[in-house]
Amino acid sequence: VIAVAFSALCALPAALLFAWLLGLVYPWSRPGYGPLLLDGLVFVAAAALVYIGIGRWLGVLDEAAVAADAERTAGMPEGSVRGALELSRLVPDGTSSALARRAEAEIGQRFAGVSPHTVAATLRTRTRRRRATATAALVTLTLTTALLGFAAPEHSRAAWSPMASPVRNLTPPPLPAMTILPGDAEVHRGSDFAVHVTAPGRTAVTLRWRMQGDVPRAELSGVVGDSAVLMIPRVDADTEYWIEASDGTVSRRYRVTPTDPLLLADIAVDVIYPRHAGRPSDHFQGDIPPLEVLAGTQIAVRGRATRDLAAAGLHTADTDGGPSFTIDGAGFSGAFTPMRSGSYSWHLRDISGGDVEVAPTPLHIVVVPDAPPHVEITFPVTDTVIDASMRQAIVADARDDFGLAAGALVSWRVGRAGDTGEQVVEPIALNGDDHALIRGLLDASARDMVPGDTLKFFIRVTDTSPARQTAESRTVSLRLPGMAELREQSVERADAMLDDAARFATTAAELQQTARDLERRTSAANARRQAERQRDARSAESGGQRMDYQEAAAARQMLERQDELVQQMEAMRRDLDALERAMERAGLRDAELMQRLEEMRQLYDEMLTPEMRQQMEALRAALEELDPQALQQALEQMAQQQEEMKEQLDRSLELMRRAAAEQQINNLAQEARELATQQQALAESMAEREPGPEQAQAQQDLAERTDQLTEALAGMQEKLREQGEQQTAESTQQAQASTAQAGEQMQQAAEDAARRDGEKAAEQGEQAAEQLRQAAQTLDEAREALADEWKQDARNSMEQATRDALSLAERQQQLLDRMKQEEQGAPQPPQPGQQADQQSGQGQQQSGQQQGGQQGQQQGGQQGQQQGGQQQGGQQGQQQ
Repeated sequence: VIAVAFSALCALPAALLFAWLLGLVYPWSRPGYGPLLLDGLVFVAAAALVYIGIGRWLGVLDEAAVAADAERTAGMPEGSVRGALELSRLVPDGTSSALARRAEAEIGQRFAGVSPHTVAATLRTRTRRRRATATAALVTLTLTTALLGFAAPEHSRAAWSPMASPVRNLTPPPLPAMTILPGDAEVHRGSDFAVHVTAPGRTAVTLRWRMQGDVPRAELSGVVGDSAVLMIPRVDADTEYWIEASDGTVSRRYRVTPTDPLLLADIAVDVIYPRHAGRPSDHFQGDIPPLEVLAGTQIAVRGRATRDLAAAGLHTADTDGGPSFTIDGAGFSGAFTPMRSGSYSWHLRDISGGDVEVAPTPLHIVVVPDAPPHVEITFPVTDTVIDASMRQAIVADARDDFGLAAGALVSWRVGRAGDTGEQVVEPIALNGDDHALIRGLLDASARDMVPGDTLKFFIRVTDTSPARQTAESRTVSLRLPGMAELREQSVERADAMLDDAARFATTAAELQQTARDLERRTSAANARRQAERQRDARSAESGGQRMDYQEAAAARQMLERQDELVQQMEAMRRDLDALERAMERAGLRDAELMQRLEEMRQLYDEMLTPEMRQQMEALRAALEELDPQALQQALEQMAQQQEEMKEQLDRSLELMRRAAAEQQINNLAQEARELATQQQALAESMAEREPGPEQAQAQQDLAERTDQLTEALAGMQEKLREQGEQQTAESTQQAQASTAQAGEQMQQAAEDAARRDGEKAAEQGEQAAEQLRQAAQTLDEAREALADEWKQDARNSMEQATRDALSLAERQQQLLDRMKQEEQGAPQPPQPGQQADQQSGQGQQQSGQQQGGQQGQQQGGQQGQQQGGQQQGGQQGQQQ
C-alpha cells in the first residue's frame, strides 16, 4: 500500500517539474488551458499508478501465492500448505477429519520455530524493493522541486501559481488600476489645468469635468504608451473631474480649487539705530532702497501677502538660514539685527506649500562697523622728566564717531632696578560728546619715587557703543632725574639764559640806535614839512601833515622788533623762576645765588614797566593815524626808554654771568661732596670685609666720575680767567689738583679691590674722600670770595655814584646862584669854562644816574632810595 501511495504521489512533483521546465520555454499565459490540462494529467497519472499498483502489486498477494512461496521456501511439496489450509476450513465428505488434523499438525510442526518474516521470503523481498523504489522516487522529485522553488522563486511562482487555480487561469487577468495626477489640487485662477493619466491596457480615456455654475464637459484622448495627458482650460471656479477608460473603468472624482497667486502686497521697513548713535529711526514703504546702517542697528519688517502664509523670512546667499518672521494670517512681522553686509532675499510660502510667485527685490544691507575711539596725548609731546613738585600737566585729544562715555588715566611706577609698581587708575569724566579735549594733572607726590625712577602713564577712553570699545594712547615716560643730572640741567639752563641775555643786550643796542636814527629822520622830515607849509598855505589841505609810506614802514618794523624783544624778556623772566626751581631741586639753593637771581628779576620787572607798554601803544596809535608829530614824540620817548633798557640789559647780563659762575662753582662743590660721601661709604665697606667684583666696579665708576669732575674744574678755571677772576681761578685750580689726586687714589683703590686687598683699597679710598672734601671746601671758599669781591665792587661803585651825585648837586647850586645874580643885576659875561662846566655837570649827572641805578639794583631797598634821589637831582640839572 505504501509503495502504491508513494508511486501515485510522485505524479505531483513530476507535474511541477514539468511546469517549471515548460515555463522556461513557454510561460503560462492568461487565459490558457495548460494549467488545467496539467492538473488533469496529474490526477490521471496518479489514478493510473494506483490502479496499476493495486492490480500488479496488491492483487497478486492472495493465499495461494503466499502458500506457494511458503512451500518453495520450506522445500515442501507443491500444494501441501495450500491443502492443509483448505482442509482446516472444510473437510470434504468421505475424508477423515483426523487425518486432516494430523496433516495440518504436521505442516504446523514443519513451520514451528520459523520466523514469520521468512515464511514467504520471496514475496516479502519483492514488496520491500517496490516500496523503497517508490519512496526514493517521491523524495527525489520532492527535493528537486523544492530546490528549484528556492532557487528561482519568481519563476516557480509564475509556473506553479496557475496550476493552483487553473479555472481562474481560464479568464483574462484584470487590467492595472489607472493612476491620475495630480488628483485634488489648487491652480491659479484663470490658468489651464493638466491631468496626467496612466492607463495600462486601455486604448483610450475620457476626461469629464464640471465647473461650478457650468455644464459638464468631456475630452477624449488616446492612450499612447499607457499614458495620456488631458487639459481642463481656464479654471475660474471650483471644478470636479474624473476619468472613464475604454474598458469601462471609472476613477473617483477629484476637485480642482482655483487660487489667487501668492504675491507680496505690502511691505514696510523701519531702521532703528542704536541709542548711542543719537539718530532718529528711518521708515521706508514699498520699494526699499539699499540700507547703510551702523552695527547694532535693528531692522523691523512688516508686510502682507495675497494669501495666508505658512512661513515668511529672509535668506542670505552665503548662509543657510536667516531671520524668520511671525505669521498672522496673510500678514507677517518681525525684527532682526544684521551682523554683516549682504543681500537678503525674501522667502514666503503659503499654507499649501507654494512659494511666492513674483519675489520682491532683495533687501540690500551694508553694515558699517562702529569705529573704535581714538585718543592722543598732545602734551607732553615726548618722554620727558618730572620736576620735584611731582606734578605733570597732561593734555590729550579724544575722538569717536558717535560719543565718548568714559576715560581713565592709568599710571604706574618703574624703579631703577626694573621693578614695576601697581597701576593707578584715575577716572576722567566725559560728557558723551564725540570729541573731548582732556586736561588733567598727574600727581605723583604719593608714589614714593626716588631719583632715577620712571613714572609711565597712558590715557584710556571708552565709547558709548553697546560693545564699549576702548582705545589707549601711547605710553609716556616721566623720569625723575638724579641729583647730579639735576645740577647739570640747572647749569645748562643758566648757560642758555646767559646766551639769551647777551643776545637781548645786542638786540636792545641795535633797537636803541635804530630808534635814534628814525627819530632824527622823522624830526628832519617834520621840519621840512613845516617849512613847506609856511611857504604854501594850501599844503595842509593837500595832506602835507601825513607821513609818507617809508617812514611808517620803518617805524612799524622797529615797533615789531620792540614787541618781539619784550616778549623774549617776558619769557626770560619766566625762565628765571624755572631756573630758581631747578636749582632748588638740585640742592643749589644758596643765599648769595638766590639774591643774584632776585636782582635779575627786579631788573626785568623794571624793564617791563607799564610806561614802556604805554609808549609802545602811543607809537602804534601814531602809526595808525599817520601823525608825524605824534610819531616824533613817541620815537623820542621810545629811544629814551630803549636806552634805559639797554643799560639794564647790560647790568642783567653782568648779573647773569656772575650768577652762572656762582652756580657752576656751587654745582662742582656739591658734586665733590657727593663723591666724597660715596667714596667714604665704599671705603668703610671694603675695610669691613674682603671686596668683591661689585665693589671693585663701584670703585672704578667713582674714579671715572672724579676724572670727569677734574675736567669740569679745568673748564671752569678757563672760564673764570676769561672773565678776569684770577683769584677765583687759582682757587679752582687748587680744587682741580685735589680732585686729580683723589682720582689717582681712587684708581689705585680700584686696582687693590680687584686684587681683593681690602685694607689698602680702604686706605686709598679714605684718602681720596678726604681730597674730595678739601676740593669741595676750596670751591666753597672760592665762591664766597667771588661773592665778596662782587659785593666790594658794588660798594665801590655806590660810593663813586654818591660822590658824583654830590658833585653834581654842588654844580647845580652854583648854576642857581649865578642865575639869581643875573636876574638881579646886569648880565655878566660867562666865566671861562662855565658852559663847559654845565655840559660836564650834565654828563656827570647822567653818569651818576646810571651808576646809581646799577648799584641800587644790586644793594636792595636802601640803595634804590639813593638811586631815586640821584635821578631827581639829574632831572633838576637837566631843567637848569
